[in-house]
Parts: sequence; C-alpha cells; structure tokens
Amino acid sequence: MHLLENCNSECKEVAQKLKSSFYVDNCVTGVFSADEIEIFIEKTKLIMSERCFNLRIFESNVASKSVDKHSGETFILGIIWDLDNDVLKCCTNFDSLTCEVKITKRLVLSTVQKVFDPIGMLAPSTLLPKLLLQEIWKMKRAWDQELPQNIVNKFMKWLNEIQILKGISVPRCMKIDIFTELHVFVDASKGSYAGCVFARSIVDSRVSVILVRAKSRVAPLKLLSIPRLELMACCVGARLINSILKALNMPDLKVTLWSDSTTALWWIKEYGNWSVFVANRVKEIRQLTQIQSWKYVPGNMNIADLLSRGCSPRQMLSSRWWEGPSWLKQNSEYWPDGEISCEPQEVNVERKKTKNANVDLANDAPPLLICNVSDYDKMIRVFAWILRFVNNCRKDYNKSKKHELSVAEIENSEKQLIRLTQTYYLPDVESLKFVTFIDNDNILRVKSKITERNDESSFFVSYIVT
Repeated sequence: MHLLENCNSECKEVAQKLKSSFYVDNCVTGVFSADEIEIFIEKTKLIMSERCFNLRIFESNVASKSVDKHSGETFILGIIWDLDNDVLKCCTNFDSLTCEVKITKRLVLSTVQKVFDPIGMLAPSTLLPKLLLQEIWKMKRAWDQELPQNIVNKFMKWLNEIQILKGISVPRCMKIDIFTELHVFVDASKGSYAGCVFARSIVDSRVSVILVRAKSRVAPLKLLSIPRLELMACCVGARLINSILKALNMPDLKVTLWSDSTTALWWIKEYGNWSVFVANRVKEIRQLTQIQSWKYVPGNMNIADLLSRGCSPRQMLSSRWWEGPSWLKQNSEYWPDGEISCEPQEVNVERKKTKNANVDLANDAPPLLICNVSDYDKMIRVFAWILRFVNNCRKDYNKSKKHELSVAEIENSEKQLIRLTQTYYLPDVESLKFVTFIDNDNILRVKSKITERNDESSFFVSYIVT
C-alpha cells in the first residue's frame, strides 16, 4: 500500500486501481478493451518491480501476448472462472462416500464447509445440510457418534445430488451505470431467513438481471415468531446492499428492497414504541437504507422464498432462481405496487407494554411538609427543627440551648421522614415485585448484590424504597 500510494504521477491511475484490486497475493481487476490489457500489464509490472514485487501468471478471458492463459477454467479467489464463457461457478466435486463410512456430525460439518460459495449462488441447496446440522446439535450427539438413519438418508441424498450443481454459473461481468437498479429480496421461514441482491440493467436494448450476492442463515435455536424472523431477514438485506454499494463505490444507485412481510415493513416504515428486539433492528435498517425504498411483494413473486425454505440441488437446478424473478425483466408498470393496505394485527404484539398504577389517596394524606416544601435539604432541616421543638416540649426547655442543628439531628430528621413516607405510600410491602428488608433504623430497603457484601457496617449501602 505504501508503494502504491507513493508511485509517480504517470502511473497514478493504475496504482489507484491496484489499491482496490489486491487480495493477499492475487490481483483481480478488469479493463474495457483488449488494447488496454497490454498497457495495464506493462504499467503494473513496472510499478510493482520498483520494490521487487514480481507479478506473473496473468490470466484473462481475452487473448493477448502478455496473457499466460485465456481459455479453459481457472480459480479466482476460490471460485471457478470459465474463461471461454466468462462466467463464475462453484466447485462441487466432492469425494463420494462408500456405504462403510460412518456418518457423524464431524463428517457432515466438514463436507458442508467444502462448499465455498461467497456469492451465494448455491444458497438454497447449501441451506439443507445447515438445517440438518442444527437438528443434530439439538440431539446433543457427540462429534464421532453415528447419526440416526433418517438424518443419514437426508444427508446422503443431498450429497449425491450436489454434483449436478457444477453447471450453475453467473456472469462474471456486470455492466453498472447510472441507470442500473439494485433490487433486494428478503424472506424468512420457521427454520431460516435470507436475502439476495440482483442488478437490473438495460444492455443493448435488453433488460439484464444478474445475481450480485445472496445469503441465508439458520434461525436461532431460541424460537422466534415469523414476523421477528422476517425483520431479521430485512436486516440481512440492508447489510448486503450496504456492503455492495461500498464495494461498487456508487452510493447513488437506485435501490429497491422487497419483502412479503407486511408486519416487518410496518415496523420499518412507521415510528412507534416498539420492543427492544424490534427497535434495535429497525434502527439499524433505517441507518443503512432509505425508508421509502422498502416495498411489499406478494409471497408467490418473492424470489427469496426459495432461499429461506431451502431445496434439494435438483429442485434448485430446475428453478433457475439465480436468473432473478421473471417480472423484474418487464417494465416497472407490471411490478407489484409495493403498498401496504392496512396495519397488520401482529404489529401490536411488539409494542412496549405500559402499566398504569392508580393510587387512591382520598382517605390518606401524606405529611404536610412533603407537599409544601420542594427543596429536599430545606425539608430535612425544617423537620429537624420541628423534632427539636417536640423534644423540648416533652423535656425541660433549659436542657437544650443549642442554636444550630447537629449532624445527628439532621440524620434523624431524614430517617423519620423516610419512615413516614413509606408508611403512607407503601402500606403493603408484599405487593412489591422486588426483594426487600427492614434495616436497623426500621427503614424499608431493596436487597441487592451490594447489600449481600461482607463489608463493615460503616460501609453498608442499599437502595431505599421511596
């Protein structure tokens, strides 16, 4: 990075491209024509050789004298790149398992992790083994303990069909311009939630829809309602589009986010006193996306429905979901209107619960001093003078000739007022919803971790119930 930031001005443009194109020891970038390949390779070698970085083995989908390979298949950051058709694929060539092999949790996990699919083009089919893994975790099986036959049958069926997905590919090149639109689809089911992003462009008077990225996640073990899972799917979609816009460095692209959950959309669009779970996720979604960009799509038109439910490799191959929804290739007048007709009933479930407490004070009266004096310190001192007066009336007046209040008198006044207040407002201690106790001064306090400490009595601190 230091080298690229301090290269000479003649190669500044190439250096800027290299800064965003290096991934460890691989440089992945592109040019617009075959003539630019020669110039780019020459300048790249010149820049990097200044500090003894030897760039070599250049591969491209266009033949050139500086390119070492321009036909067949090659690996690009773990993904197969078909140079002839300029498409990307995932590697699904796994070793077949014999009948003698014991199917364990360790084997299932290692097999699932062999599918390297950062784009998410195989997301619907790779979700099934993840759901199986979660089911195995619920059984609390050991790593090398043989799995039940029903689990083994599902896993072996998936493993035998995964080979047919090697033919699935997505275009490597996306032609992005100011007229390109990004469409995000999100959905959730009982077992998982997912999101996917498609780029819609008009190329040579034809509408082109290309999968940009997809992601599916297994639902937490703790059971959640479907509306909550739908909101989590919206959160995944917001994060996906935010990362894509940053990678493209085109924040002004038009973005539309589609969901078939009217409840989740209502939470996002409307301001309300929601529960902590909903409020936290709505806050993140609003920070990453525009509220007006969220629209409603019927469930049968939501392409993310397949990602959230999962399917077998054979079903996925026949669906061709990575090509996007068919209606997205038509004019916008044929798209769903995206409006929510009315407030769903499930919305109110996540509103914060408020409790009203009515206190009948008709036959009860608080101490007059509490109502007439608003300053706490003044109230304590006035009450201390009252107590001194009462004390002097009960005894010989000449025995108390002090003019200033002592610390003991002020502390005694405060304790007396607290006891009076608790007597008026807390007559039924057992109705309180927290653990209380009476201290040595006959004051009601709340029991907490601090009160349970073994400190000396001089450091004793607790909460007073007022």
